[in-house]
Amino acid sequence: MPATLDPSSGLVAQAAAEIFDELGASLRTSTGRADLDVSTSSALGRIVWPFAERTADLQTLLAAGLYALDPEAAGGPLLSVVALLRGARRLPASSSTCTLRVSGTAGTDVSGRTVRSQEGDVWTLAVGSVIPVAGYLDVTATAGETGPVSATLPGTWTILETVSGWTGVLGIASSLQLGEDEETDPDLRARLAAALSYALGTEPAIYARVAEVSGVTFLSVWPNRTDTVDAAGIPAHSVEVIAVGGTDAAVGEAILRTIPATSGFAGTFGTTSVDVTLSEDGLARPVRFTRPTETRIYAEVTLDTTGATVDLPAGIEDTIRAALVEWAATQVPRQTLTSAAAQAYLAPYVPAGSVSDIEVVLSTNGTSYTSFAFPGFRAYGRISDEPSPATVLGTTGEPFAISPGWTLDLKINGGLVASFPFAGSETTAADVVAVLAALSGATASDVDGSLQIETNLTGSTRSIQIMGTSSAGLLTVLGLTAGTTYGRDSDIAYYEI
Repeated sequence: MPATLDPSSGLVAQAAAEIFDELGASLRTSTGRADLDVSTSSALGRIVWPFAERTADLQTLLAAGLYALDPEAAGGPLLSVVALLRGARRLPASSSTCTLRVSGTAGTDVSGRTVRSQEGDVWTLAVGSVIPVAGYLDVTATAGETGPVSATLPGTWTILETVSGWTGVLGIASSLQLGEDEETDPDLRARLAAALSYALGTEPAIYARVAEVSGVTFLSVWPNRTDTVDAAGIPAHSVEVIAVGGTDAAVGEAILRTIPATSGFAGTFGTTSVDVTLSEDGLARPVRFTRPTETRIYAEVTLDTTGATVDLPAGIEDTIRAALVEWAATQVPRQTLTSAAAQAYLAPYVPAGSVSDIEVVLSTNGTSYTSFAFPGFRAYGRISDEPSPATVLGTTGEPFAISPGWTLDLKINGGLVASFPFAGSETTAADVVAVLAALSGATASDVDGSLQIETNLTGSTRSIQIMGTSSAGLLTVLGLTAGTTYGRDSDIAYYEI
């Protein structure tokens, strides 16, 4: 009988002899000669036999192709094809990166220049690397070869391409991100297996699906499979996905497709809601997830040199500032920011014997350092060593109950007082922003239903003064306090004692 595709046995291919017999029978039928000799020893049989062999080879090749669709059987290029059929690509080799501090004359462009690590490998500086007025710049460097190229950080680096005005290069500790070799067959099979578990609603499956969404740069998945609300406020039998990047619609669809009714989750939770319509049934379903909030953190760093036996190196303040910014960049939602963690991160940057104590205190407003609390489960802290604007954020949210005739009196950057009267119909932050549209030197905005006022320029000379002549009731409703708030030249205050 001809080759068949059996549901239980798969492709049942024929042997060459079986095909030969079928061809002989077909010739006898078509010619009407039942006595036609089509044996292997006959002249006609010797013509038919090669066709039988070639047909058997083709059936065997077809069977091999079908079996190659199994990730466990496929390998190399065939496994890459199998992955493509399932919407995945073999991960290519990537290059190691690290952060280097280049120093020299302001305006010196070191874009694309090369340096050599202590290990002898060549690295290339990122495009757009121009040394600023400060005389130094932290630059991303990429290894010339792909794969896990390592480098000693901090360590000795050598400038390979001399540029006038470029005087030095220093590796920043803990900044190495190792590259990877091309994804191996076992790793690709494991990733495909995880993709097949989407319907199970497991955390790895949810993570894998959302991670494939274009533009997603940060992701974490937090389930609550208990019968009660957890400490972070996630309802019983719900899951919260925290994601940065990607469109709301794409992230929402990825979540919905990995949490079927059989997953054990009753629903999704988060600060963002999007209606997702699946093409299969055209029904819109609400999906919730969280876009984390970036919170500005301020730090005071004190190095106590009492009893030190080693001098602090030149430029230690710049090194500490850069390290503290680097530490803050490693923070993620649900990771508690603590002074102890910051101090531990800074310790390797200070030579042994040069200080008796490192003290770091943190603040969320730049003034109160004794009552610091981490931003919360759905936020992460960031510290900048760049100038920042003066910023005032109301402590209450909409809806607002504003009376007619109330006024908000403001002085920006020490200029003239500007008075803004309210009609009493303003109930939302957007309404209040509209009243302040003519504000000069600063901009009002709606931040999650609260009023924020921020100077257009940065630095410690910038200020927002809320005048005591403002209506007391309005200040209470908006969560504002009479007084002056200044911008900063940096989020970091540095001291040596």
